[in-house]
Amino acid sequence: MHGFMAIAWFVALAGGVALADEPPESQPAGVLSNVSKGYDGGFVFGDEDFSLKINGQVQFRWIGNDDGTEDVRGFTRRRTKLKASGQIGDVQYKIAPTWAAGSGTGDLEDSWIGMDLGGNWSLRAGGMKGPFLREEAVSSSKQIAVERSIANEIATTDWQEGVLLAHGDDHWRTSFFYGNGFNQDNRNFDFDAPGTHDCWQVRTEYLAGEGWKPFSSLRSSRGDEAGWLLGAAWAGERNSDGTGTDATDDRWTVDWSYRSEGWNVLAWMARTAFDDDAVGAAPAAQEVDVLVVQASLVLSDRTELFARYEDVVVDADGVEDGFDIMTIGLNHALGDHLLFTADVGFADEQLLAPANATGSFGSGNGWVAGSDGNDQAVIRAQLQLVF
Repeated sequence: MHGFMAIAWFVALAGGVALADEPPESQPAGVLSNVSKGYDGGFVFGDEDFSLKINGQVQFRWIGNDDGTEDVRGFTRRRTKLKASGQIGDVQYKIAPTWAAGSGTGDLEDSWIGMDLGGNWSLRAGGMKGPFLREEAVSSSKQIAVERSIANEIATTDWQEGVLLAHGDDHWRTSFFYGNGFNQDNRNFDFDAPGTHDCWQVRTEYLAGEGWKPFSSLRSSRGDEAGWLLGAAWAGERNSDGTGTDATDDRWTVDWSYRSEGWNVLAWMARTAFDDDAVGAAPAAQEVDVLVVQASLVLSDRTELFARYEDVVVDADGVEDGFDIMTIGLNHALGDHLLFTADVGFADEQLLAPANATGSFGSGNGWVAGSDGNDQAVIRAQLQLVF
């Protein structure tokens, strides 16, 4: 029912614009002038001042997992998204309902209002991703493998509600974010519950190259010119339960990306430091260090090979453990909008789920936490449609 209602809303929104014979007197005539522009990176309606772009994404996967104790396999619809974006006068907007594996119900990802402030400054308010990890910042439709790394899922601050202030030019861009807390998805602050969650994030990047757009994808292209991107970020969260018990979560990251004709590489590392002073908290203190190195090489106009290595080290109350994952695979374009991806991943140790990392495993990525200390192997194949 949720899916049907959202699709009906999009159809009504687009159709209502396209079928109107003339604009209501309360609307500027420009709203409906030159209504449909066809397809231009999405289905576009309106004009420069009043616009609507509709995009979509479908990811359908087969996943097999062997964790040494059980061999499981099956299909999953990892992501199904419809996105509406554009502008109304000087105000930009984006609304993106999604249906993810696991919940079976709809949710909101991006849901924000934005505006240009002049002097290369901009402001956004609403639901969005916090400006922290480089891998997380790149769309799920433009990842190198079937899914983002487990290291990313452990260290990410993910979706949040808050305010983003950003400044950017041809070579530098910096973002400042204040919000409710990490990994909040589409959750409102609960005024009836005691305590509070506050988070701050800042990220800065330097580009040595001809433009930012090539770095919006983690896959390689034969048309790329040589260039590199260096980024660094900090994120901090302070939680209080209203009784004097506090928890802190600080995260740092640094990343370096290089792109050239037909190949690219990304290397990044992050640390999370979590402290909980609640009586009996386990763990009371935890530090997690992650490292990811990945690269891809174009073999033809449609085929690309890739490899990714990730290392995770967890120190919980002075006890250290960790694991490594190696993933190899390929991407093959079946058309301009249809992509087939297959990969194989191997973990050499039992996979750990740190206390402050929500949603690290499952959700269609195929990996299982625990596995009784055994090695683990995952095979994944995905068909992705993007329009």
